[in-house]
Amino acid sequence: MINVASSAQISIITVCYNSASTIEKTIKSVINQDYKNIEYIIIDGSSIDGTQKIIEQYKDKITRVISEPDSGIYDAMNKGIKIATGDWLFFLNSGDIFFSSTTLSKIVPQLNDDFVLVFGDIVLDNLDNSTTYVPQRHITNLAGIIVGVCHQAVFFSTKIKKELLFYSKNLKYCSDLETLLKIEKYYSKKKIKKTDVAICYYLSGGLSDTNLNVVLDERKKIINSFYEKYSIKWILNRLNLFRQYLKYTSKKK
Repeated sequence: MINVASSAQISIITVCYNSASTIEKTIKSVINQDYKNIEYIIIDGSSIDGTQKIIEQYKDKITRVISEPDSGIYDAMNKGIKIATGDWLFFLNSGDIFFSSTTLSKIVPQLNDDFVLVFGDIVLDNLDNSTTYVPQRHITNLAGIIVGVCHQAVFFSTKIKKELLFYSKNLKYCSDLETLLKIEKYYSKKKIKKTDVAICYYLSGGLSDTNLNVVLDERKKIINSFYEKYSIKWILNRLNLFRQYLKYTSKKK
């Protein structure tokens, strides 16, 4: 095994649009990391609310900024992938922050040539100012190692084939799940690693949280396209979707 973790460059991509209220804390979270081999890219969708002025204040700490209209979050994320030059990719979008200033120092030793995906745990930043620690699934899960893993917990090796990394713009909310499943299907399970490192605070209440019916429908279609109907993985993942629906509806009561 060749461990290149000690010198790995991490390309961190932040996607934002009209995020004046949240972008600064995300930027500070990145530039305050004690691990400094970072390429920091911000993709802004031509914000008009002051976001660009805030980004400008930190321009000497940011590797590259693109501010132009896009067709949605996945189009913006693809732009970041195209220009990233680091060894590993990580998406930390506006409103999300690293768990601590030592997060990258803790995860980088886990990033080596044996793996194409490495993921850890997240903490949900709830709308009521509370937080919920969410440990991600381990690779022994019968339903598949990726379904249910939060995208904000995942580091992607740039050795992954580009056509697998790019996000489909045909899905509004769940293209990240489709991308993870494509990678899982192409590479051996041995190429994907779960760690117990807490990665980030993930801002709850985003688009996918507020449009659950559309999200579940997209996830259902994705699962149907990757797993044979009535197979163990298909059944377990459909049950998982049903649990998500029940959990969401119980909160609404």
